[in-house]
Amino acid sequence: MFLTKKPESGVKLNQGDKLVWIDGGGKHTIVIPENLSEALKELEAMIDPIVSGTQGVEEKIEKIIESVNNYINKNLEFVNNFIDSNPIWNGNDLEVVKTITLYFVLRGMGFDVYYNEGTKKYYDFINALKNMTINREKYKVEIPHYSWLTLNMDDKQYVIDPEAPFSMKARFAEYGNELIHIERKE
Repeated sequence: MFLTKKPESGVKLNQGDKLVWIDGGGKHTIVIPENLSEALKELEAMIDPIVSGTQGVEEKIEKIIESVNNYINKNLEFVNNFIDSNPIWNGNDLEVVKTITLYFVLRGMGFDVYYNEGTKKYYDFINALKNMTINREKYKVEIPHYSWLTLNMDDKQYVIDPEAPFSMKARFAEYGNELIHIERKE
């Protein structure tokens, strides 16, 4: 978790919302189940004892992220509840479901959290050879349709990157918000 360079608040999500985007692979739709409450209660009950002994917000959020990722990786039936009737899934869609779930868990625990989508850019210098002159563009990584959270706390805004919450890749990444198309039930 780290301070954002320029605050971008993101959006609040509701159960029943549809997140829709179009990319080169076609139209993607993720529907946030309206009956998510029971699964979230189960997940929060599982997380409570894990975070009870933590010290500080960063450690607590790191444990919550780890718990949500483990839960989703072991419960694909839970993930299937987010699938629209005719989806075209790509590799990022599972990560979006993890981010949405993390959003609802943190919100349920009283955090002022927002959902964001866009492009994540960073330079993967970890894989560059030591002591060489680095061609920055050669190691530039751009991940389109990437999701992350922003957390407002103590009059500051923090980025929570569920894939790399406290790694160097997250700390030096740029997150560019793009338009999130949300369809809501009236």
